[in-house]
Amino acid sequence: MGTTERLLKRVEFKQEALRLIYTDKPLRPRPQFDVYPTDRATIASALSLLPADFAPRRALDPGAGDGGPWGTAIKERWPACRVDGCDIRALDRPPAFAGWASPCDYRQFAAMARGADLAEMGCAWDLIATNGPYGDLSEVWVRESLSLLAPSGVLILLLPLRFLESVRRRDGLWAEHPPASVHVLGRRPSFVPTGACGPTAYAIYLWTQGVRGPTSLHWL
Repeated sequence: MGTTERLLKRVEFKQEALRLIYTDKPLRPRPQFDVYPTDRATIASALSLLPADFAPRRALDPGAGDGGPWGTAIKERWPACRVDGCDIRALDRPPAFAGWASPCDYRQFAAMARGADLAEMGCAWDLIATNGPYGDLSEVWVRESLSLLAPSGVLILLLPLRFLESVRRRDGLWAEHPPASVHVLGRRPSFVPTGACGPTAYAIYLWTQGVRGPTSLHWL
């Protein structure tokens, strides 16, 4: 087969691949809010990054979801810790949580918390940990969370590895608030009951309030 024939075959293949399929079958409606519950193994790996002597008095699980898996794991690890949480959906308060706001957007929750004067009420959080939203909201959650952390508090977010990309973040968020460390997950997390994993690479991003310096890169 000559060069011309190979090119024609390649064009025909691409045209076939791009051919639209029409159907009268109704599409399954997409829920208003995407839900990605984090598996226990990933949460355990994230919390294992904290120092052995780290003992939070108050912890926050924003976007906690059904059962609040992050907050529940925190309470199991530090039974004396008060765990608070919120979720944008109308959900029952998870048993491990002392404080609960639902339905409540995290930005709304953070604004209310700051308006209550965190320093006077002693309700800044020593640990904020969760599976954050993706896209443009990821940076919003980083900034909101850092504004709620107590001195020397720790923020842990599970986010796609590609969150490290972007010129805008390089010159903005990463210049202003570089994470103390980024831990690439060798085993991709599962967000479905079957345990299946998607093609997206993830990492644990860790910030320590008041600590600025070169970000260290690790693998979990």
